Amino acid sequence: MYTYIVSFFVDDCQIDIGFILDESGSIGSLDFQTMLNFVKNVTDKFTIGPKEVEVALLTFDSFASVEFSFGTYNNHADLHSAIDNARYTGGGTNIASGIRLAREAVFRNASRHGSTKVGLVITDGCSNILDTVREAQYAKDEGIVLFALGIGSICHAELEGMASDPNCTHVFHLTGFSDIDSLIYEIQKAACRGTTILFLKVHFYLVTEPFMFN
Repeated sequence: MYTYIVSFFVDDCQIDIGFILDESGSIGSLDFQTMLNFVKNVTDKFTIGPKEVEVALLTFDSFASVEFSFGTYNNHADLHSAIDNARYTGGGTNIASGIRLAREAVFRNASRHGSTKVGLVITDGCSNILDTVREAQYAKDEGIVLFALGIGSICHAELEGMASDPNCTHVFHLTGFSDIDSLIYEIQKAACRGTTILFLKVHFYLVTEPFMFN
């Protein structure tokens, strides 16, 4: 008897996506606007609603804040308006505070039971790497799949340290919107993959007569 585990995509999967945006002084207002446009372009690829994908948005500089949580907006128009209302302030870079607030105040308290939890951290990745990696691990231990998206002059080690494994599918460098389709695919792969177990019985026969070849 042989056992095989087969993965496949399912249609009726719920995803809670929390965008965690860097608004520190090293980002700058232009790159922050690029982030907001990127978030809108990503969310446009999903069906928004209580039975599909719900979105939360957080920002951080020296401290973190929640712009809006899951379930607040259930259509693209309202979601776009809320994303555009996020304002750039500048300040220090405390990625750990953004991940911590997302885990404690948003994913833990507002995400749906049974949904796949996805956190997208968009940053230049230059902070306290030890604090960032520690908070990222806490988030991953609570079932949050973390993607690290670098923009501007990025610190690769910090992006790779916070992202879920493997890095090759969870770390992106934003140079525009060309990576959106790849990112969407990886989110759906993380969220919408089912598994089934196949038990196969294989019979082996002992051949006593020699084969004759022409």
